[in-house]
Amino acid sequence: MWRKSAGSHDKVNVLITVPFEPSCEMSKWALDYFNVEYKEEKYVPVIHVVPVLYATRGITKTIIKTTNRSGKHWRTNYSVPVLLTKQHNIVHDAPQIMQFVNGCYSNKENTLYKSDFVFTLQKRFCKIGEHATRIALFFMLRDRLVFNKYLRLNFETQTIQTTIISLFYKRIKSVLNWNMRLNRDVINKSIEKVKDELLFVESLLSDGRKFLTGDEMTAADIAFSCMLSPVLCIQSAEGFSAALPHVDEVDDEFRHLVNACRDCVAGKFALWMFKEHRQSKARSYHNNDFIKSKL
Repeated sequence: MWRKSAGSHDKVNVLITVPFEPSCEMSKWALDYFNVEYKEEKYVPVIHVVPVLYATRGITKTIIKTTNRSGKHWRTNYSVPVLLTKQHNIVHDAPQIMQFVNGCYSNKENTLYKSDFVFTLQKRFCKIGEHATRIALFFMLRDRLVFNKYLRLNFETQTIQTTIISLFYKRIKSVLNWNMRLNRDVINKSIEKVKDELLFVESLLSDGRKFLTGDEMTAADIAFSCMLSPVLCIQSAEGFSAALPHVDEVDDEFRHLVNACRDCVAGKFALWMFKEHRQSKARSYHNNDFIKSKL
């Protein structure tokens, strides 16, 4: 399948994803917002490296250089998402995909980038996605049954991928632990980073504005909502296009954090964004067909 992905986009746009990854949700949101037709090709974490490198030939330069304290890049040449367009463009990573799609399909009225402040906020929120993803993975990997359940739900037609993950679970868990620094000290710092960001967003909304930069939705609103999604456990019925664990399925510590995030002003804003501005266009994780919309 991965060999097909890089060369099968002559007739349709292809989006290579790890479907529940917040950057992938952000890219899907942008494509759906502008009614762009595309096919989502889903890959399990770690396995996704092969199709990404094949599609980009490992030479894409449109990557975000956000660097953590260890000096490693959070977004790299093997990160998802990757958009392969019918015009043979290769667009790598969510902010670039959103900007590319906006540049191709927007007009003055519906553009997602209405000011320079939007770019600043988008860049800031994409960084917080690292922390939210790290937190969610840390707790998910502690419960193999829950982890396997949601792999099956998100990759119900990719039995080869899920079988590989099941057979090599311990090894893949070790890779994720090492790559994302999933240890208690780092997790505690990530939790504090997320809490700080929630307070920052609450301060933006404190003057009664409808969206983060004013009265119109922008890329900043979408970026924040998507990047916070791992610690909100947003469900398909709430507008998320992939399957995430329900809050009642996670352990007590993570449940307490998720409920706190969902109950705060910023968390409620993200949930409202999904419900009001994403739910009607989000494709269910059960649907593996093309998204067919008017260009």
